[in-house]
Amino acid sequence: MMECQSRVNPGFCGRRYILAWSALFLSLAATVQPQQSWRKDSACADSSFGYIFGHDDMATCRGQWQGHIRNSSQLCAPGWGVCSWQDAGRLRAIRWEEAVSVHGCFAYNAANDGGRCRECGKDMERDDLAGIGIGCPHQNFGQTSCISGGRIDASCCVDAHFKTACHYRPTMSGVLCCRKPSEFKAVEKPRILVRPRPMMQVSTGQIFLLTCQAHGTPPPRTQWYKDGTQITKASKRIQILSSGDLLVTMARRSDSGLYSCEVINSEGVDMASSIVVIREHLSGCRDGSTEGLGTHEYVHACAGKWAGHVRKGRSLCRKGWKVCSPSDTETLRDLSWMDVFDVDGCYAYNAASRQGTCRRCKKGNMAGFGRKCGKLRYTKQSCLSQGRIDVFKVKDKTKGCSYREGVTSGVLCCKKSAIKTPAGKFSNNLYQSSTVEIEING
Repeated sequence: MMECQSRVNPGFCGRRYILAWSALFLSLAATVQPQQSWRKDSACADSSFGYIFGHDDMATCRGQWQGHIRNSSQLCAPGWGVCSWQDAGRLRAIRWEEAVSVHGCFAYNAANDGGRCRECGKDMERDDLAGIGIGCPHQNFGQTSCISGGRIDASCCVDAHFKTACHYRPTMSGVLCCRKPSEFKAVEKPRILVRPRPMMQVSTGQIFLLTCQAHGTPPPRTQWYKDGTQITKASKRIQILSSGDLLVTMARRSDSGLYSCEVINSEGVDMASSIVVIREHLSGCRDGSTEGLGTHEYVHACAGKWAGHVRKGRSLCRKGWKVCSPSDTETLRDLSWMDVFDVDGCYAYNAASRQGTCRRCKKGNMAGFGRKCGKLRYTKQSCLSQGRIDVFKVKDKTKGCSYREGVTSGVLCCKKSAIKTPAGKFSNNLYQSSTVEIEING
């Protein structure tokens, strides 16, 4: 600091110090101002600033909305809108560490079901509303979703069943807003965001889905090949969906092979491949059919009547199979609530839930599986991985362990001494990743 040696006017020294500090302050202010200029316009309708560090084209805005989350753009400032699955490129840039560093829970219009990134919808396959923030109730590090490094759901699981899919909940702080793209978009090479599994084993007669969701500007087109030959729209069993995924129904041995998807736009190409092996599939039912759970290897729903205790319903099961019981808990826990609503009817098995434990059926509360069972409770404990399903309603006077006309459709049959191979594990999870959209190209 300069030294004052004026003997004529001592007050002059003080003025020199003041002028020096003022010059230094203005210099610093001029340096800082350009760095703060990006905050001149708020991204939120309430003029608040909720920018995510390192992402000045996305911001968290607090508030509530009515109906579907697409109606929540009112929380965003002009020139901004609620982020959606169409912003997959920007969302993918958000790392897990950044997502969980946000205080609260902010939703956006996307669904993470099956590890994919699609528009949030009112059906069971698209009702896992995506979000970011440490306050979100469902956080899974390492899983695939719209963001990188993990999956965060602002709300999930069975919202569609309760007709609340994609709606506001008190646990949500607001929405994630994205800056609307300018009139002239920058071009970008196509990049496959959700790739097909490297290898898939499927049983004959089943449905399988190969994912190939890509992003690019302009939007890329998707082409599929099997063993090097392009797949056309001529086949009734094989369809290319609007999402770019490939759907194959009623799988045959001839469907085995190397499948490749190619995404193309004016800026480049990206490719991904999957080896599919089709193997023979045997039903667990005596009559050779199955009324549900066809995508599962060790448990099937078999229709019919039986006399006496539910364990005698093994007459409906194929040789080597039996009525499921608490000894098959590992197999039963592979069943999801998506499977529940896929099974039309109510299929009993030799189990009953007592005080949250899974035991054999003795006097009543016989366990069942299917959307038409008497009582379905998502939060209770039972032989299933989540929730409890009873064959009979609370008001029913008869609650034994036997067949009842008009209530029981059949039994659940489990394979005896089922040793779960990796392929078996895979086939049980196949359905969860095989959710399809109705809209088809062409």
